[in-house]
Amino acid sequence: MKKIAIWTILLSAVAIIVLFTITNVVSEWLPSQKIAQNFYDSDCASLEIVVQYLSKSDTDWLITEEKPYGETIDNNHAVKALDQLFDDGYLEIGKQGDTIYFLRWTRWNDFGAGLAYTIHKEQNPKVDYIVNFEPLSQDQWYYYETN
Repeated sequence: MKKIAIWTILLSAVAIIVLFTITNVVSEWLPSQKIAQNFYDSDCASLEIVVQYLSKSDTDWLITEEKPYGETIDNNHAVKALDQLFDDGYLEIGKQGDTIYFLRWTRWNDFGAGLAYTIHKEQNPKVDYIVNFEPLSQDQWYYYETN
């Protein structure tokens, strides 16, 4: 009986340690302002090229990896930047009014998150179903969440 109690305590301790470790690792993958800032820092060259291209357009855009965007975008640098962003895991890139957004995370149909750029400095990002946004360290860049 004593051995069973000791084993139960040891297994419980190991389970707690494993659960704590998994929770810490998974939290690094969950979207947040900090994680979005890290993605901006690593992808800033491609992000800025796409922003420069889309900000000159008067129309809204919806770009996904499945659509042949290379046929509608006449700028080779922008096409290469989009290719790089999609290869890096971005799911959708678009322009809604004065906001250019880069969808990075989704969970079923009830959550989305990513980076957003506002063309006009004094405006907050406007993305369909936005529920939260936080500024990144660069002017006009935000982390956003939708539902």
